[in-house]
Amino acid sequence: QTAQHGSDHASSAEGMFEISVADVKVAVRSLYADELKPFGRVIIRRLRELAAEAEALAAGTPPEMADADAMPWVDPQRLRSICECSADFAVNREAGREYSVWLVGEPCTFVDPCLACDPYPADFWATLNEYFESLEGDRLRFPGGRYACARELVRRRAPGIEGRSLGQVCHIIQMSISQKRFLGHCDGFLVPFRYSAECRKEHCAMRQQPTVQNSGLSVATIEDLRNGMRILLDDCTAEPRQFNLGNLKRFFRSRFNLVVSETALGHTKLHNLMLDPRLRDICTVRALGAGQVKVVRAEPSQPSSPAAPHPERTRLAAPLPHVPAPVGLLPVVGLPLLRATCFSDGRIEWLSPAASHGAASFDFPGSPGPTSSDLSGQPPCSFDTDADDDDGPGGAVGARAGSDR
Repeated sequence: QTAQHGSDHASSAEGMFEISVADVKVAVRSLYADELKPFGRVIIRRLRELAAEAEALAAGTPPEMADADAMPWVDPQRLRSICECSADFAVNREAGREYSVWLVGEPCTFVDPCLACDPYPADFWATLNEYFESLEGDRLRFPGGRYACARELVRRRAPGIEGRSLGQVCHIIQMSISQKRFLGHCDGFLVPFRYSAECRKEHCAMRQQPTVQNSGLSVATIEDLRNGMRILLDDCTAEPRQFNLGNLKRFFRSRFNLVVSETALGHTKLHNLMLDPRLRDICTVRALGAGQVKVVRAEPSQPSSPAAPHPERTRLAAPLPHVPAPVGLLPVVGLPLLRATCFSDGRIEWLSPAASHGAASFDFPGSPGPTSSDLSGQPPCSFDTDADDDDGPGGAVGARAGSDR
């Protein structure tokens, strides 16, 4: 009814329809029911969807066949003015130029579609993956936007989706793209991952091949990239010396007649290529928010100063000679910091940080005995070695193989 009211008051001169406080309230309340946070752009979309559904009902067609894109546009300034002037709404600023609208005094529960946690059972994901893998022909393609794709998945009655809110389905779509890799992008659509551009780029990166062949220009090697990045960053006069990452490929084509292909250099994303260790001394990347990423000249590396000696023990002045691992012993793993004491008879006593771990002594086969130039008469030397953060079985260090482990 509200959507029909807005459609009836469409302005033919501007191609927009008038909206009222009641129209906006219905739209926001429907987003509450879908567990979707009512951002301004989402409210505009919902107003057009409601108008399309009302028009479809008037024409005797199913509401799910309504085309919201065919509806008149909603003036975003008019929408925000209505929300800010009405006591029924609370308008909150969001990131960038976005805002959200809340119903005053009404409880709400929203699903964050970008949430990293996975609350869905494994059998649900298995069923959904089977569904995506079974698609063929025209049914392979979904709308490229997360929200539109979620609505299409609901319309198709995909297995496991029925009974879930649209907010949950948006979260499922996001996880299917970013974590599960069930979906990927291709020509502006979402498709099963094996048909996606991301999948193709991964195969090309594994083979270090460009995704586009026969472009007429040579593909930049890592040396070409290093030299070109130096020149481009040297040309930047203002400090810090930087430029937009999105301009990098265009700069190389226009200035050096070279194509920068991240897959030819073993990466699937240009951002990751800029973080390649082979470029570490030349540049890095810096995210500035709102999707803007800058390529920044790397800071000159500073020589590291030697660490001060530990006050409670003497460190070895020279590196220990290589000693073969004792037969029947596993590699030392599992403690954040291992302490060892070297004795003059070649024996090494390993001590864990926790007193409860105790100590274990090992005599290394073939270790030399005391000599005139050995450590006889000297206090034991201690040293530290870094190890993994995990504790081994029972916190043991150097446990013996077999039943002893």
